[in-house]
Amino acid sequence: MLALRFFTPPLGITKFHLFDKEINSTARLAKAMAHPARIAIIRNILDENICSCSELCKNIPLSLPTISQHLRVLESNGIIVGWVDGRVKMYAINLILLEEFTEFVSVAQERTVLNAHRNQDNKRKRRNQVKA
Repeated sequence: MLALRFFTPPLGITKFHLFDKEINSTARLAKAMAHPARIAIIRNILDENICSCSELCKNIPLSLPTISQHLRVLESNGIIVGWVDGRVKMYAINLILLEEFTEFVSVAQERTVLNAHRNQDNKRKRRNQVKA
């Protein structure tokens, strides 16, 4: 039984092919943003439009190497774009990618509200059927 454990590949590695490109892309973005420091970085860059790592250090209570590491994750996933301006690397939000992710969240929120209303209507109908 113990030997089987070594022959079973992890779920995350083997199942990506089951989903379309859009679902995998959205999941990748959600995973990349799933850290409070990265959300704080995204908010700060949105507030400033363009900023450097050292500017982010003034607003976020983390060390420069830690912020730099989170910036690399965000940049490698396309959430932010970076470029060198003199001796400083500047960062900005990839607005197209952020807009696509926001659209996904908006649709999910609309469906959640719609389902909540349906559930309330169904409960009312069941109550009325029980009373009758």
